[in-house]
This record gives sequence, C-alpha cells and structure tokens, in this order.
Amino acid sequence: MTDLEDKFRNLKYKLSKKYDGKNLNVLIFSLTDILPHADLTDNSTGQALFNKLDETGVISPKNVSLLLDITRLIGPKAAENIVRKYIDDNKIQNTDQSGLSSYRKQLFRAVKQAKEGALQSVNDYYNLGKYEFKTLLDAVFHLETELLLTEEDPDKLMAFSQLLGKRAQKELGLSSTGRPMYFVCIINKKCKLA
Repeated sequence: MTDLEDKFRNLKYKLSKKYDGKNLNVLIFSLTDILPHADLTDNSTGQALFNKLDETGVISPKNVSLLLDITRLIGPKAAENIVRKYIDDNKIQNTDQSGLSSYRKQLFRAVKQAKEGALQSVNDYYNLGKYEFKTLLDAVFHLETELLLTEEDPDKLMAFSQLLGKRAQKELGLSSTGRPMYFVCIINKKCKLA
C-alpha cells in the first residue's frame, strides 16, 4: 500500500465518523443517483458506503471530487474541512468536477427549505403513514425508490414540490409552467444551471 493509499483509507475512515446516525441518512440520500439502491440499504454505515464508492471506482486516492461535492452540499463543515485538508496536503488536482447531479442538489436544497409540516403533507398525499418516516429525506428516498418521484417526470415533481411550499419550489427552480428550470433550459438550450 502506498502512502497516498494509506492517507486515502484514513480519509474514508475520518469521513465515516462524521456520517453516523442522522447524518448517515443524509449521506445515503446524496448517493441515490450514484450507487444502486441495494448498495445504499445493505451498506448501513458511512465506512461501508465510502468503501463501496472506492470499490466501484467512483472515488480513488487521486479522485475525491465527489467527496468534496457531497460534503459541500450536505455538511457538516468539519467533513468538508477533512476533504479539503486531504486535497491540500496531497496536492490533489481536478477537484472542481461535480459528482452530484443538478437534480440531486436541487432536491436536497428543496427538502431543506420545506415548510413546517411538509413531512406530514407528504405522508398524507402519498399514503405513507404506515412507514412512519421520521425525516423528509427518508420519505423522499422511499418515493424515489418506488418511482413515485423521478427527475424524468415533471408532473410528479411538481405535485411533490407543492407539498413542500414556495421556498422549496424555488430551490427546485420550478418555472411558471410547472416544469423544473433545467427541463426548460434543455428544451430552449439557452441556460445552464449548476
């Protein structure tokens, strides 16, 4: 094992300690577009998820862009600092590449901006009461798993966003047509969203 591989293993270990409990669910949500559902549910620790990302080649000792992207989006700030220190100490390049989709980022921000009572509204609308979700992110993960909420279906996304409130709709970039702005941009080929 090289020195860089050892430092990378240590990076994964340190990050895994930041994603226990509640933070683990946020990490799982952020990886929904990247790892298969079975990997997300079977690997129930941060360490297991980071190892799976490494095994599949999504991250490596010289490619930590996804880790930086995740920690910037979901926090905590201490996790981002761990990744930045690894990048600086090891002179890692090309960390400006995004690993998370625009949709995943917008959906995460929308959930964070959801109005009070949004979890109850989502549970009622989708008849999720039997699952007793404790967080909105858990409910969204379930909706995506069951294909009740998908990036490809603007109507489903619009119905969902109305349950979250206006601030969340704005985070999703919904246009006056009810279509997410990135769909409008693709059709019109006039803008680019991050």
